[in-house]
Amino acid sequence: PNTWTNVNNFRESWTNPPDTSGIVGAFYRLNSEPVFPADCTFVTTTNTIDHIQVPAEGIHHMLVWIVDGAGNVDHTNYRVHLSAFRYDATPPSVGVASQGPLGQNGWYTGTVAVTFTPADSLSGLQSWGWQLDGAPPRVEPSTVISAAGVHNLLVTAADRAGNAMPPLARAIAVDPELPQLGHTVVPSPSVSGWYTAPITVSFAVTDLVSGPAGVTWQLNNQPPATGAS
Repeated sequence: PNTWTNVNNFRESWTNPPDTSGIVGAFYRLNSEPVFPADCTFVTTTNTIDHIQVPAEGIHHMLVWIVDGAGNVDHTNYRVHLSAFRYDATPPSVGVASQGPLGQNGWYTGTVAVTFTPADSLSGLQSWGWQLDGAPPRVEPSTVISAAGVHNLLVTAADRAGNAMPPLARAIAVDPELPQLGHTVVPSPSVSGWYTAPITVSFAVTDLVSGPAGVTWQLNNQPPATGAS
């Protein structure tokens, strides 16, 4: 066949020339000329060889020469079928690279640029695409993500031999918003504005996207400390 396949099982057929005793078998070899008469594989057949397996992925040439019922055969008189078999059992791949201001815990703190690099070195790509947050598939080589939240990216690809890449799923988390900090002081100050007893300052952090990670505070020139109060 002149098309690619991911199944290593091929057939070769031909039309025989006129022969008095009739064709009873065929010899074949892949990719290179025979060096001596037995430098081949023999099959009892008239005009077809089935279940041919190639030694590796790629494009393979088929050399065939026949033998008649009287035993006439010449290994130098062969028929060449160039590019007879095209075998590709390897799925395609899509490289995905993301670049942006990286914060903590896997979150980006600003716009993320995502680039895609699809590839198939044998049969070539039949199709590929990416989906963001369940939207219809797209095939642009890059995109940008700036909206706050966790975005779900799904990448697929198939080649001309029928191989499909396992779907690649990736989560891209973006939080460009600063957290909000509130605090309370207990007890309240006196009418003069001074506190007349020990006070407790409590902090409350609000972040609706990535969530609060904690509070760091510093009193006067003392070393920074963490905690909610």
